[in-house]
Amino acid sequence: PDTGLLFDFGAMAGKVQKMLKNSLDSLVRLDGLLALEVIRADDEVDAMNREMYLRVSKALCDQKGNPNTLLHQFMIARHLERTADQATNIAEDVIYMIEGQIVRHKTEDYRMAHKKRK
Repeated sequence: PDTGLLFDFGAMAGKVQKMLKNSLDSLVRLDGLLALEVIRADDEVDAMNREMYLRVSKALCDQKGNPNTLLHQFMIARHLERTADQATNIAEDVIYMIEGQIVRHKTEDYRMAHKKRK
């Protein structure tokens, strides 16, 4: 049946699930490289959320689909994106515990400085 979904939630949910698992594993193992992987993945989930916003916005403007259904789809994407942000926060705290560096709000600088680690 046609669900009217504008977006592949499976891909986004899978990415978020992996981020959450990796952030918790990085905490338990004190693994800075795994924490950095989580931080890098956050940009992909952010892009997915932006894409969903654009699709919902266009559908609403074009009056295609049920507005309530469209808004709920957007909210699901937003909640997944927030979960990814929480996983990223854990990863940033793990890096602080290991290296004593605060990478929050400076993640791009940290990523560039640690590209060799990938």
